[in-house]
Amino acid sequence: MSKSIQVIGPFITNYSLARTNRGLAKALSEIQDLYKTYVYGSAEQLDKYPDDTDFQKYPYVKSLWTKEEIETDFAIYSNFPKDGLVLNNFKDIKSKTKTAFLAWEESVYPKIWVDEMNQNLHGVFAISNFVKDILKRSGVKIPIFTSPNGIDDGMRVEPTSKYPLKTKKSFKFLHISSARKRKGVDVLLKAYFSAFTKNDDVCLVIKSFPGPDNMVAEILAELQNENSPGVEHISSPDVSDQDMVNLITTCNCSVYPSRAEGFGLPIAESMYYSVPVIATNYSGYLDFANESNSYLIDYKLANTTDSEMVNLGAKWAEPDQKHLQGLMLYVFRNINSEEVQQKVSLAKEAADKLTWQNTAKKMLPIISLLEQTPQLKNENAAVLSFLNDDDGVGEYTADLYSNVENSFKNFYYISNKDIDSRKKVDSDNVVRTWESGETSFEETINFIKENDIKHVHIQYHSGVNFSPESLDLFLMKLAKE
Repeated sequence: MSKSIQVIGPFITNYSLARTNRGLAKALSEIQDLYKTYVYGSAEQLDKYPDDTDFQKYPYVKSLWTKEEIETDFAIYSNFPKDGLVLNNFKDIKSKTKTAFLAWEESVYPKIWVDEMNQNLHGVFAISNFVKDILKRSGVKIPIFTSPNGIDDGMRVEPTSKYPLKTKKSFKFLHISSARKRKGVDVLLKAYFSAFTKNDDVCLVIKSFPGPDNMVAEILAELQNENSPGVEHISSPDVSDQDMVNLITTCNCSVYPSRAEGFGLPIAESMYYSVPVIATNYSGYLDFANESNSYLIDYKLANTTDSEMVNLGAKWAEPDQKHLQGLMLYVFRNINSEEVQQKVSLAKEAADKLTWQNTAKKMLPIISLLEQTPQLKNENAAVLSFLNDDDGVGEYTADLYSNVENSFKNFYYISNKDIDSRKKVDSDNVVRTWESGETSFEETINFIKENDIKHVHIQYHSGVNFSPESLDLFLMKLAKE
């Protein structure tokens, strides 16, 4: 092994980021032998410092862990600041090529982190297309690649027994989450209590985690009465992977009226174990969940409230409670129907593809590509194209280049002076130096020379920009500079 990769962030607990980081690092170490793979986290970055007991639980992590920070060829930062909107300190990462592996839920990514990414990273791995779109809309202007989470190897095991639930009801709905506002547990409980009574052969099982934002006890105190259907709440954090598998497979239907998810791993896990899924028709898990393999809840977009942090202007989904009630009743009454079983079968096919090995294989050529880009941060680049008019070429150019602008020291759009039907105001990095049918290109050549532009891409469309003969002339003049 001549090169090295480090995955930076938590890696030893059941915290979702820790599960992600050890799964990704393990897969990267297994599928190739060019890079030595490490996991690393400083005391400030970790939720728990590993000890011998942890390594007994995850023995493979011990061979990946580096106690001291080392300089590597490639870094994948996968962490979330403990103190809210503070910098991630990307600039201090000891690596030649720096990237982030990122989840996000709300419709806006905070500007403080957008700016830090653009200035210090060479690329971003987004865990879903939903996250990728949020980053692009929020102004991230470095390459973004969709790289999905995988279902942990520890969760890809056969159930060993029924989970020892207290309920005697035969039909069990399941919800697994932190039970904070974003997870939609309030909508779930209201829909469940409206759809069923204590006389129905049904129980809602909620597996949550202790925390100040856990809403379950508060909502139950508000809604429960002598006629309410059963709810079994499991809040212990110490549930093994095997126990989680047993719990998922003991239940009949998983319900996730989430307001937003970066990925939605519990949904994927239920699909993997052929458990029908009801989930909001919004956010990251729509990469693998759809109308053919799940029951999707209607929603309306709403401003975020009581979210994990103050994020002005952000939105998320507000699931339709009545639609959820109807879906829960439908699945309850039709669990053995051909329709439900067909959805379950298609869901299983989709979930089978969600492995860390598949994600690592997808990331490997991207890693190789991004290793070639750090020097570009010291060089200037430009694209010559139409821009900000009603021409499709301009829209294509803006979409294609917007998320690579900050891969360079400076990036310019060299566009035409005779713009027709303007749609947008030019940003500061747009210059207009040529006209349709141009033959001399003197002003354009001078701008490229004066601004030391090393890379020029021409978005050429014959008969639209200028003639092929003029293009030849322009290229010959460029070659002389």
